[in-house]
Amino acid sequence: MGSGPYSRAGFLRGWREGNDLALRISATGRDAPELVYTLPAATIERVWRWNLERKDLQARLGEDVFVPAISYLALDGRVQTAAVWTDAIPVALPPTDQLVLFRDRLAPRRLLRRVADVCICPSEEAEVLVRTFAAPSDGAAYRRLRYVAPPAEVRDFFRSRDRWREPIPMIPGDQVLEAELVARARAAGA
Repeated sequence: MGSGPYSRAGFLRGWREGNDLALRISATGRDAPELVYTLPAATIERVWRWNLERKDLQARLGEDVFVPAISYLALDGRVQTAAVWTDAIPVALPPTDQLVLFRDRLAPRRLLRRVADVCICPSEEAEVLVRTFAAPSDGAAYRRLRYVAPPAEVRDFFRSRDRWREPIPMIPGDQVLEAELVARARAAGA
């Protein structure tokens, strides 16, 4: 923070300068990783805020709708946001790049029985479906699919997805860095 009495602004300035220095060293040093997962600071902030406020939203919406956390996935060499949606249950879907569809009751039969599995698909593939069955929005940052039983179209969407055959490529949140900081660090280290 520097010298003098504590101040919020001084603390934050010192924190940012320390982060910039650490990032500059790690992003440009000889041991710098080839692949660094980055997203814009605004996206990281939006994900953090959603996850922070998720339990309160769940309490407001009640137990008849699921409010998923937003996670990070490594797909196609880059980080993408994702939300889990299980068996087409009523859900409050935040805006994400991907949907992780967990299928248990809606899993396909294999060897005469259902075997739970996971599918990963771009959120845009569910866009028409979500728009069709979402409750009217009051400007909220999510779309709420609310029904007593999943409509046939929603069940069919789940059943039509291909099973994900690899481990789910999750990325811990602390490994996703602000793109702007990384760009600055690389420019300063060049």
